Amino acid sequence: MVNVFLVLRTIVTVVNYDYVLDFRFYQNGVVEVKSMSTGYALTNAFSEMEKKYGFQLHENIVASFHTHMFHFKADLDVKGQSNRYETIDIKTETTPNEFSRKINSTYSQGYLEKSIKRTEKEAAYKFNFETPKYHIFYNNKTRDTYGNPSAYRLIHNGMVKQIIPEGHNKEPAISWARYQHAVTKRKDTEAHSSSMYSMFDTDNQVVNFQGYIDDDENITDEDLVLWVTLGVHHIPHKEDLPLTTTTGLSPSFLLQPYNYFPEDPAMASPNAVRIEPKDSGVYIERYGIPDESKNTCVPRKTNFENKIKSKTTLIFE
Repeated sequence: MVNVFLVLRTIVTVVNYDYVLDFRFYQNGVVEVKSMSTGYALTNAFSEMEKKYGFQLHENIVASFHTHMFHFKADLDVKGQSNRYETIDIKTETTPNEFSRKINSTYSQGYLEKSIKRTEKEAAYKFNFETPKYHIFYNNKTRDTYGNPSAYRLIHNGMVKQIIPEGHNKEPAISWARYQHAVTKRKDTEAHSSSMYSMFDTDNQVVNFQGYIDDDENITDEDLVLWVTLGVHHIPHKEDLPLTTTTGLSPSFLLQPYNYFPEDPAMASPNAVRIEPKDSGVYIERYGIPDESKNTCVPRKTNFENKIKSKTTLIFE
């Protein structure tokens, strides 16, 4: 099926950079948030001592290393406002291998273990390669025939390590950057994660995101807010001239249906085609719009199906 999706896009200009922000809505129920950095490279006069901090891009200029960071607030209401945050932890077990000829032989395999996060401190997440897991959000009162909760899963494709030590200099102004994501109980008084004034008074901030976590409220069966941090370390190079390319500077996260639908909802699309072998032939069924429909959005007709049925070899140039 052709991947057609709706894009809502806005562009924010900050000094020399243009940040392209996409909100993408896919036919299978996935929502993707993508941030792309472009614009002019911020440069300084080149000197030998600057080589420690960046690359010389031209005869007299150097561009220094820096980090682009974004923070998004997702007010999730999955089947209502009473939600839970749970991780499906991927673990390893080692057991005796009774089928091996070797004495005391063992084998290892993965297994799943669920863990509900009950407080805001438990839900403040810092990525660790040693503990892979899925992050899901659901209403405990809504389950399918098999007992699976109708959930949405967070897929994070834009993790970055904030390198400034916690509490040092102006780092408290971006305390949200300490976490790859966090989950808090929704409050009207916690509408934003930062303020344009925070950098001028880090000891007494207008908005203190760390305080949202430190009060450690219960988040079980509550109206939850997911805070996601995206970022990318940018070490400029000559190909960033004349404009920084978005390729490689486009972190994103996705909210994916996870046992939310009985099957892929994109199968209801007019572009969906199901092809199955049947009675020594090929059975082809289109979904969505019947042949007699007068809808002007019907995909153009092709002879693709006839070629399959006639077992004609397709050559793509």
